[in-house]
Amino acid sequence: MSDVHAWIEILKGVESMDADTFVPDEGPPGSKDDLMEFREFLEWLAREMEPSRLPENPKGRGKTVKMAKVQE
Repeated sequence: MSDVHAWIEILKGVESMDADTFVPDEGPPGSKDDLMEFREFLEWLAREMEPSRLPENPKGRGKTVKMAKVQE
């Protein structure tokens, strides 16, 4: 899943569970504090990636970027 906002909502739901230790599919188990810290990081990331906060590129204005075709 690549939707940061969906992950934030999922983590909020998991935080509300009556558990002290969380075991991810991969990686070591973590505490509720670890889970909250990761959610807070994702919230920060979502704020920083808002289009209004991204730096402008004056040199790139008005230009289109073309993707190169990959030959198989």
